[in-house]
Amino acid sequence: MAWRNILAIDPDDAQAWAKAAAYLWLTGRAAEALDAAQRAVALEPGNANYLGVLGYALHVAGEDDAADRAYAQAFALDPFDGLAARGIGQAMIRRRAGSDLEAHCLQSFERLGSRGWIVSQYCVSLALLGRTVELHRLLDYDALLRHQTIDVPVGFASLDAFNAALSAEFHALKPVASGEIALDVIRNGLRVKGGPQAAVAAHGRTGAPASAALLDTFAKARSAYEHWVSAGGNTLLMRMQPKSTSLSTDGLITGRQAFVAPHMHGSAWISAVYYVKIPVEAPESGTAGCLEFAPPLHKVDLPDGIWPTRLVRPYPGLLIVFPGYAYHHVHANVATDERIAVSFDVQPNAHEGRAGVSGATCLTGLDQE
Repeated sequence: MAWRNILAIDPDDAQAWAKAAAYLWLTGRAAEALDAAQRAVALEPGNANYLGVLGYALHVAGEDDAADRAYAQAFALDPFDGLAARGIGQAMIRRRAGSDLEAHCLQSFERLGSRGWIVSQYCVSLALLGRTVELHRLLDYDALLRHQTIDVPVGFASLDAFNAALSAEFHALKPVASGEIALDVIRNGLRVKGGPQAAVAAHGRTGAPASAALLDTFAKARSAYEHWVSAGGNTLLMRMQPKSTSLSTDGLITGRQAFVAPHMHGSAWISAVYYVKIPVEAPESGTAGCLEFAPPLHKVDLPDGIWPTRLVRPYPGLLIVFPGYAYHHVHANVATDERIAVSFDVQPNAHEGRAGVSGATCLTGLDQE
């Protein structure tokens, strides 16, 4: 942790305090994160990035009114600051300011590019404004979700053998309890930080063959999804496609009564989940253990029927690719055995905007196309 070393030498280094705040909120130490963010802003009160960090630290600490003020200050200084822009949108959602939120999302898309959170907030604005036709087009799950049972990777006798090897590689990485990460959407479960990428980084492709094979499988699935989106004429996803991307993966292990809270993948263009293990005693009906695409009712109350939903019953070997902006959650696992999944996020590289493409062009009028 370089910030510790820097602060030991120079306790007035604002950037180090901001980095400390980010580390501390990610490790569940909200009070310490807030103190660190406040120190950064006290040292450089005119720095938009540090004010954005302070806004997020206040949000993590449950002080949303103060967070809104910090975000507003940051946004006034730099409307290209992602944390500030996202925070401004969240404040508008709490106020149910649909028209203001719509305009803010159009501007954010033009300034910041294809971030999932922008389209998610735009969807909320459409719901608040009652524009059901446009919302249902943006959330047309038949055109957005791609399901496939993966082929058995080379070098493995069966899909069961592949998944067993993948499970062993993940457990060897010493999963972290979800409670150790602030605002983690996994409840009562474990997170394998980095998932297959971490396994390959630690042991190489030969030392983690299942993880390496899964990354290769996803690369092919991603290419197929991009072709499918293009061939199907999905206007928004084609317009959102970033020029360059990076991949982020995680492993998720959930036991009895563990679940994944409602969320979307805010920095992603496209996301995916692969199911490594599903308990054999998992129910074959009902919603237990199912993935559901549904409205973000934890953020805003919406009328029944305005937001489309889709329930997906997982099984080992299933890979689902979807846009990062689609809100979803996972119902509680009622079985006694663990379930294991892998998440994938294809993210635009930092600071990539959409020069020459307006937010209005990208997000509006889709119901007429």
